[in-house]
Amino acid sequence: ALTYFFYIFFFQFSVGTYAPVTESNTTCLRCPAGYYSLEKSIHCLNCPAGYITNDNGANCEQCKGGEYSPIESSKLCDDCASGTYSEFEKASTKCLTCQIEEHTSELQSP
Repeated sequence: ALTYFFYIFFFQFSVGTYAPVTESNTTCLRCPAGYYSLEKSIHCLNCPAGYITNDNGANCEQCKGGEYSPIESSKLCDDCASGTYSEFEKASTKCLTCQIEEHTSELQSP
């Protein structure tokens, strides 16, 4: 076990990768979609609901306006259905119903 922790400490596993805890492990693995990791990680972390991972798994990014992600570890943000919207500056976990005088095209894109 000491050899493994020596390896983790001195060899850098980049963000978005992890090294599972095994004494003989010398390989870093890419975090799967919906998960991210920090440098020198032994496991990946879930992105919370309303977020997805960026391309390299280094961190989680908010779903954009007009999109949502209802569960943690989502791979993609879903589009809001017609007649609904999500706010621009929030990591939305659901879409809201438009009021009668609002139009979704005005609410979904800046």
